[in-house]
Amino acid sequence: MVDLMRWVFIGMGGSGIGGDVLSCYLQNIGIEAYSFHTQEIPKTYLNNSHFVVTSYSGNTKETITAFKQIKKKPHTLVTSGGYLLNYAVENRDRFIPLPKGYVPRDAFYIILKAIYGLVSEFAELPEFPEIKNPDQINIKKMADALKKSPLIYSSSEKIYPAAYRLKTQVNENLKKHAFSNYFNELSHNEIEAKNQKDYSHIILNAGDNDEFVEAWKKAVGVKAYDFQLKGRTVFDKMLYAIMLGDQATIKLADELKINRIPTPFIKKFKDALN
Repeated sequence: MVDLMRWVFIGMGGSGIGGDVLSCYLQNIGIEAYSFHTQEIPKTYLNNSHFVVTSYSGNTKETITAFKQIKKKPHTLVTSGGYLLNYAVENRDRFIPLPKGYVPRDAFYIILKAIYGLVSEFAELPEFPEIKNPDQINIKKMADALKKSPLIYSSSEKIYPAAYRLKTQVNENLKKHAFSNYFNELSHNEIEAKNQKDYSHIILNAGDNDEFVEAWKKAVGVKAYDFQLKGRTVFDKMLYAIMLGDQATIKLADELKINRIPTPFIKKFKDALN
């Protein structure tokens, strides 16, 4: 029997993408869930919600500000240290400890499994799926597609977090711009953009919207890298797409001799806030 509470996931950057993926999955199976990358939670969500507040470092300014807004509401903290861990220990608060030593984007699977397990305590969810490892041919194909600035499209809104995750992996691992959108929305606005040949077009295709994807291909007339996602369920396919994008961006960073780990501008931004 599924608990009727609403799930609200709060987090920024690499700490927040797990909430995007899980909330999308929960919505697909009929559980009310939302994900926010913000420091201000809309008042309509403040009641009848269980908040999952994730900051890998435990010191993310926006996440701490949002937490202070909801700390008297039902919540769980997910962190490896910093302010949030100290708060949890000092106040005997509910929290899930994360292992130290990762950059937040590389802790994605750890965070996702942690919050999936949390929701499983309240709702009957299937066992966390075994993610199919992408083959080297598809990893190379994806890496080739990412050599230009990519326009990354998911075949439907149901798996959009996978497209957004790939966009942010290109930003952080390859240190360049990327853009993401989803069918059918992109076919009513972005399709009109000029100079499309200056970009690579990547479709993360769960096979759930073929009529509209094929119509877009005919209308635009550019080559698209169409990745058919493997898996039994939409959730499986979304995780497969994320693993494919993760491995391809790491592979391409190695080929181009890009040190993907440092994020100097993010550091400067955080320093400017303090």
